[in-house]
Amino acid sequence: MDKCPLKICGRQFSLDEVQAIRQLIAQQPTITRAELSRKICDLLGWLRPNGQRKDMSCRVALIRLDRQGLITLPQPSRKIVRKSSCETSLFSPATPITKSVDQLNNLAIEPVNLSCRQLSKLWNSLIDQYHYLGYQPLVGAQLRYLIHGNETWLGAVGFSAAAWKVAARDEYIGWSKPARETNLHYIVA
Repeated sequence: MDKCPLKICGRQFSLDEVQAIRQLIAQQPTITRAELSRKICDLLGWLRPNGQRKDMSCRVALIRLDRQGLITLPQPSRKIVRKSSCETSLFSPATPITKSVDQLNNLAIEPVNLSCRQLSKLWNSLIDQYHYLGYQPLVGAQLRYLIHGNETWLGAVGFSAAAWKVAARDEYIGWSKPARETNLHYIVA
């Protein structure tokens, strides 16, 4: 166990924290990985600046701790199937929109929540059809929005977490390694 302290996903894990994770797994052998990550975020106070758990970062950290032999994760409760493409037939505009923004009525921006599969599929479809790179899943924390007006969908926009390390970006900003680790959550991609 000489690998601790260990830094994963921007967080330093001490020997005591790894031991606490082991104990939690041992005490609740039927716990799912999702439940485990939530409990660990609460236990360690691993939160985002808005006070929500850093759940996805915790899940990545748990997998890395498992791969390094420091903990033994419970088996996944379900198999995850990642799709690199999406349905593209969900939206077909009747005619091109040629009006200026001030001529469009009832403009609205609607957040796309993961709980609403229909809007999520529509967002994926619009990105796949109209973004020059097509659809690829966003990485990490994300915000997605659909834009509509005049009784039709007009666009889709999304923001996701920034990459941990991008030398050109960090050099341009003038970040040292500690400054990047402290301020990365202010950057979106």
